[in-house]
Amino acid sequence: MDVRATRILLVEDDKLLLRAMVRTLRNRVALVTATTAAEALERLEQGSITAVLTDYDLEDRAQNGAWLLGQVCARYPLVRRGLMTGNALITKQALGDLAEVVLHKPFAMDDIVHCFHRRSEPSIPALV
Repeated sequence: MDVRATRILLVEDDKLLLRAMVRTLRNRVALVTATTAAEALERLEQGSITAVLTDYDLEDRAQNGAWLLGQVCARYPLVRRGLMTGNALITKQALGDLAEVVLHKPFAMDDIVHCFHRRSEPSIPALV
């Protein structure tokens, strides 16, 4: 997959972190942002998103990152899915098919680009 063809929806409720991620990645991949799961679903409805990378702990605990990925999986099965977390207990194995990628904080911004660039289709095993 051409990394420039990737359009990643970043979902992070920490606006300072989200801004830093956008500033770092904007010249490398196409980005769309959201700060809540509901806002992320609105962005997905607009189309052209190829991957979602969401924080696990979003402000609305009932609609956390795992909940959002479940919605993405059900509604947009071709959209690739990843999760960011500071919790070492949340693993790819624990999430099953909800996430192809789990990035544990802190991680390098290059990890975001590489995790979606390395696999050409959603069924290939993810990085943990």
